Amino acid sequence: ANVIKASKDTLHVKVPYDLMEEFSSISVSLAGNVSTLQKKFQLRAPILLSFNPSSGTAGSIVTITGKYIQTSKAKIYFNNVEGTLIPGASNSLQCKVPANLPAGNVEVKVVTGSGNLFDTLPFEIKGPKLLQVIPSVAGEGDEIKLIGDYFSDDIALNAVMFDSSPATVVSATRTELRVVVPPHVDNINPAITVNISGLQASTTAFSFHVPEILSFTPQRGTMGSYLTITGKYFRTASYNKVFIGDNE
Repeated sequence: ANVIKASKDTLHVKVPYDLMEEFSSISVSLAGNVSTLQKKFQLRAPILLSFNPSSGTAGSIVTITGKYIQTSKAKIYFNNVEGTLIPGASNSLQCKVPANLPAGNVEVKVVTGSGNLFDTLPFEIKGPKLLQVIPSVAGEGDEIKLIGDYFSDDIALNAVMFDSSPATVVSATRTELRVVVPPHVDNINPAITVNISGLQASTTAFSFHVPEILSFTPQRGTMGSYLTITGKYFRTASYNKVFIGDNE
């Protein structure tokens, strides 16, 4: 322990942050002479008071407010799955919610040492909600926004699919995902699914642009000759079917 102030009959010391035992003996050593008191010092158990926010999903950053929870050795568990703990102010801790937890209430346990040095509090795991797609009509390679709630703050935990084709997630917040529309989607009206550690939401409120022909050259030709068609919203070569008369 760090001695802050000393006199002949009094020592003021700071309890170490890495103290892990619930009961510890107090000893004073001076020039090789050691004095130990029979009565032991009891470390206070943590008291959990609240979470902010009170619910979240995998990857969410949560602030835990309480008493006696500031310690360099603290650990946090969500249903026995360890979370990533970030020490904060003297009366709060920040942590990242771990993946692969079921929806609903889970038990959060903060452990600051051995024995009874822990406390628990329920926390609600939420699945994602997908409310809106902006814009609702786009083409492959376009960036769109998925508006909703309980998306993961950890961009890597948001798996977005257009039918069976994965999309690239550009940015992620709790209420918005920015994604790039993937190629190789067969359906003009694909289902968009957001999956976060097995919890998912989907919508069909999206469609690809209808292709639009503006012109073609040359306007005359022979069988086996080549045409160049100019227009909008064409797609990757294998997904465009071109008919000349009734012939594909």
